[in-house]
Amino acid sequence: MRPLARKRDSFLNFKFGLLVTSGYLGLMSDLGELVSYHVGMGNLAEFAKVKSQYVPEPFPTWTILDIAGLAGPGLIIETKAVAVPPS
Repeated sequence: MRPLARKRDSFLNFKFGLLVTSGYLGLMSDLGELVSYHVGMGNLAEFAKVKSQYVPEPFPTWTILDIAGLAGPGLIIETKAVAVPPS
């Protein structure tokens, strides 16, 4: 799979996860925190571009970490997101 497709899949998984595991019909605008773990920072600009297509303003806090590797071979990005349900 191409790196851009992997980045896009990461955000599609967020959308699916918000619907399935959150207990409410979450929206990408409900994200309060985003953490991304990158094996190398060479694709960060491309990742940010894909993120901007899915995560609307006001943007959540975003922590970016450069790491040596992930658990599976060929994995290049892992993301964690925390949604904050509307009151």
